[in-house]
Amino acid sequence: MNLQKALAIVEAIRHETGVDTMPSQQIAAFLYVAASGGCSMAALAEFLGMAQSTASRTVTTLGPRHATNRGRPGYDLIVAEEDPRERRRKNLRLTPRGKALALRLSAIIDDGDSDGEFALDRLTSLM
Repeated sequence: MNLQKALAIVEAIRHETGVDTMPSQQIAAFLYVAASGGCSMAALAEFLGMAQSTASRTVTTLGPRHATNRGRPGYDLIVAEEDPRERRRKNLRLTPRGKALALRLSAIIDDGDSDGEFALDRLTSLM
């Protein structure tokens, strides 16, 4: 992957969310959830190298409501759901808006693959 594609991905995320200064940890969190097809909060925290409480705040901002500005909506890209088998565990998945953005990003980094599957794992492996 060339650096122009990486920059195009960052710009696409910023354009979709309307945020020019989205922190890299939020971008990385979105990319990880998209590339993994969904994951646990613990797996995301481990990937990002942060405490689960910090990962939770990051996910809240990427969800339907903003973590630090309660009056402002979030980006509605990720949703956290309680695991029905283990109530303390949170499972993360993309919202419809998040899926649409992931498909746009896949098109940016697609290098001729015709299967249409997420190619985001290529980007997250570089992080």
